Amino acid sequence: MNEWRSLVIEIELSGRISVAAIAAIVADCSHLQTLHLSRREILRDSVAAASHCPAAYELDVAACGLVTSDAVHGIARSCTWLRKLDLGSCSSIDDAAITSLSQHCHQLRSLDVSNCAGLTDEAVYALARHRPEMTELDLHACSLSAAAIESIGGSFPQLRVLHLTTCEETTDEAVRALLQGCQLLEVLDVFGCTRLTATAAAHIAEHCAGDGATLDCLHLSECSGLGDAGLETLFASAILPRLRLLHLLGLALPPSVAEHLCRCRRLEGIDLSSAAIADDVVLAIARSCPELHTLFLFNCTRLTEAAVLAAARSLGRLALLDLSACASACTTHSVRELAEGCPMLHTLKCFGCFHLGDDGVAPLAARCGATLRRLDLSACDIGDASLHAIATHCSALRRLDVNGCTEVTDGALLRVLDTCLELHTLGRSNLAEEQAEGQLDATLISATLRRRVKALRTGAHGPGF
Repeated sequence: MNEWRSLVIEIELSGRISVAAIAAIVADCSHLQTLHLSRREILRDSVAAASHCPAAYELDVAACGLVTSDAVHGIARSCTWLRKLDLGSCSSIDDAAITSLSQHCHQLRSLDVSNCAGLTDEAVYALARHRPEMTELDLHACSLSAAAIESIGGSFPQLRVLHLTTCEETTDEAVRALLQGCQLLEVLDVFGCTRLTATAAAHIAEHCAGDGATLDCLHLSECSGLGDAGLETLFASAILPRLRLLHLLGLALPPSVAEHLCRCRRLEGIDLSSAAIADDVVLAIARSCPELHTLFLFNCTRLTEAAVLAAARSLGRLALLDLSACASACTTHSVRELAEGCPMLHTLKCFGCFHLGDDGVAPLAARCGATLRRLDLSACDIGDASLHAIATHCSALRRLDVNGCTEVTDGALLRVLDTCLELHTLGRSNLAEEQAEGQLDATLISATLRRRVKALRTGAHGPGF
């Protein structure tokens, strides 16, 4: 056993595991490089856990609510070889903890401090002083000033990935400084940076369209200040054909967007949720983006069946499709066509698509059952026939949502639980009311799911989610 452990390079632990158990597990893993302890609300001593893997290159303690600044100081002293650290949503940490990391972890290149509300400009300045070699920074929702954001451009010349989601002080000048100083940037995320204007779009078009430009993932969702003029400048530039991923959620897109998207042959994923687009945009994507595997169309209410049929017939690599609230586009007929044309689908969201019935879901389950991992059928016109098809064919399903599907019965739900052994989340509305009326044994379903999750975590049914 010890000889086997010496070969382990990555461990992910979840559930109610004590620090002593973690120590016993990793003690003989001499080549351990990655330890995932994320979302472990009960982990009270992350320092003790981390100290047992001092040679680890990557540590993930994201959303561990009990990780404090003292814990991060301990990690910094114990795990000096760290290259990647995820502290996302560890809201108790402060600037001093990040300063300690920057001073002790000389190999640190990737840091996620998203949703760490206690951090300020000083955290960025400390990293700039001690770790200018950083290649990835996630500063989502950190309380940073415009000056601190602007300074990133002159401080981290090797930066490749930068997330500034909802950093509200991000300005046009900050974008210019970032792109001018970080010439290796591949991912720029300014989701929700509402102060940006058409000037920022012009900076992106200017700095990311040359022969040496590396940017291929751009998040502009909810940057409403860009306006038609800014988006038109950006779309008409040479940057668009270079992009792999493009996020435009919630934007009012110019009429020319379909024409410009025809040049996006490298595109692998696009988010057009809540954009006021018509079928011509999806038709352009279907004609021109053969590599596309991810398509978000949530709340694109003007779309019709024609858009989904085009996707089904041309986007054979599609793996994730969100058609929620697209009632006119997501119908029994269009989902049947998706089942035929997109056999690699692992996620399909159809919330609120009341024209989708059992005759669409059953062929989908039969055709894509081996790959489907998540299926949202909330408020669709389905009944037990859909669930029986899911139970028969979708053995790898991990999440199923049937909120508001009033024709689905207790027996059908339990059959899904009996046969879909990797299922860990089952969404069903009004469980308490239905249980009170004797329509559904919510307690039984809840207990079954708890046993399922425990079995997945202990390996009884193979690897967990």
